[in-house]
Amino acid sequence: MNSNKERRAKRQETIKKIIAWLLAVLLILGMLTPLLSVFGEKTTESTTQTTNTSVRANAPSSEKVRATVTADKGSNERGTQTVEATVSEGVYKGQVVEAIFERNAFYSNKYALDPLTPGTNVILLIEKDKYGAISKAYVADINREGALLFLVLVFFGVLILVGGLKGVKAIASLVITGLALFFVFIPGILSGHDPVILSILVCMFVISVSFLIISGFTRKTLAAIVGTTVGIIIAGLLFLLFSNIMRISGISDEHARNLLFIPQQIQFEFKGLLFAGILIASMGACMDIGMSIASTVNEISESSPGISKLALFKAGANVGKDAMATMTNTLILAYAGTSLNIILLLKANSIASINFMNWEVIVVEITRALTATIGLVAAIPITAFIATELFDKKRAK
Repeated sequence: MNSNKERRAKRQETIKKIIAWLLAVLLILGMLTPLLSVFGEKTTESTTQTTNTSVRANAPSSEKVRATVTADKGSNERGTQTVEATVSEGVYKGQVVEAIFERNAFYSNKYALDPLTPGTNVILLIEKDKYGAISKAYVADINREGALLFLVLVFFGVLILVGGLKGVKAIASLVITGLALFFVFIPGILSGHDPVILSILVCMFVISVSFLIISGFTRKTLAAIVGTTVGIIIAGLLFLLFSNIMRISGISDEHARNLLFIPQQIQFEFKGLLFAGILIASMGACMDIGMSIASTVNEISESSPGISKLALFKAGANVGKDAMATMTNTLILAYAGTSLNIILLLKANSIASINFMNWEVIVVEITRALTATIGLVAAIPITAFIATELFDKKRAK
């Protein structure tokens, strides 16, 4: 009975700590966000004047709204489907409109999208006349918000069902990571801050808080934090080095080029954005291997107090080496998976290596994968060394 009460009390104490950490993080993020906005974008007078002159009263306009398909009115020989849809939000809520859905992907008859059926939730692009009435409507996309939210709830449920308290800790860590990225990092970048410095600070914060939630204030946590942080920074610095050697501009893909025309008028450092991407992409794998090594050294140190310092280091390093093959495969395959469409295009068109191996979009992905993997491998001996030093000093006391 006493042991059950102790476990229950310990569990409640852990949950209280997690809640306290979450509140502390929310408080920190709430304080950081206004500070970042102080140094944010400043709308110039010319930009304001241009915007004002470009907007005309009573001009035709368009907007996107959520709606539900209520009837299928058929498709023509070109694959264009006409549907009736009821708008579910805004000033047009409840209004039934006739909308066009282009089933031929990119107007090609090689691939036809599935026809819309009554009950399907969609996003309508409605065009309004100068009086504000709907003149035309098009199905811009499928409304996937509900299904996506359900998947997130299933994800959280599986974590709690399988992991129990550790699953709760994982969710807390994930929430903190998301808050740091979307409420500090992204606003900071859009405010014109240096992406290199900002990404290092945010990653250090996420790594530290995540490990503290999982393992508390211990030597194991400290070793994992330092080893992981050094590993991802090595990956980022290597990427910067080789991106300069290979003259990578950072604006090779379509999304990067679109950043040149955003309304904030920010002069982005695109190589810095690539650096930040490397840190964020490699952080998860480095955290995994860092905690594995630190935990191993901790367990061996406690179970074998007479073990030598060198043997303790080798034990931690060996665990890292065993995980190295799977982790490197994880990173390489993750980057290969995101580039699958490009790889298929290269193979299908029999493009010579002298061409595609010099395309920046290809070189960037290869460089990302290799430098992230090098950072992961470098984290193994670093974490093992730091953990050995910390636990050796603990034994000496």
